[in-house]
Amino acid sequence: MNKEIPIIKAEEIADEYGYDQVVILGLRESEDKPNWYHGWKTTFNRDKKKCKFLGKVADILAWNFRAFYSNKKLTNTTHIKLTNEQSDS
Repeated sequence: MNKEIPIIKAEEIADEYGYDQVVILGLRESEDKPNWYHGWKTTFNRDKKKCKFLGKVADILAWNFRAFYSNKKLTNTTHIKLTNEQSDS
């Protein structure tokens, strides 16, 4: 069974290693479906205005990871501009 990874764990990593943003992907291969992954993603961002943006980045990373391991074409399901100007507003 998968467990949710709490945001506090991502915050602890950010504090310990000096990062402003952290993405954690926890994936486990399915026992009944080959090349199928179950998982959880957790994000932490010190700038609350950019949390939604980091969530989109995490979605893209998770999708591409799953696609890579299931031999599907790598693609971004969401097209976003990855710049420092991006925010939730």
